[in-house]
Amino acid sequence: MNKITLYGKSNCKLCDEVKDLVVVLAMDYQIEMTEVNIEDDEELLHSYFLEIPVLFVNEERMDYREIDVFSLRERLH
Repeated sequence: MNKITLYGKSNCKLCDEVKDLVVVLAMDYQIEMTEVNIEDDEELLHSYFLEIPVLFVNEERMDYREIDVFSLRERLH
């Protein structure tokens, strides 16, 4: 089982695009996804405000600059 944690916030189009990408990949891979709204935690908001969406795929961090279907597939099993 692949574990993905998406750090994002509400009204974030890039976050929505990443969620949609994970849904598509879930057709081929077993994925358990957790979403974390950084607006609910002051420390996360401070850390990730300008860098969302941030994904942790099987504990490996990916920031918005490197998230695409090909790089995600490389990290899934």
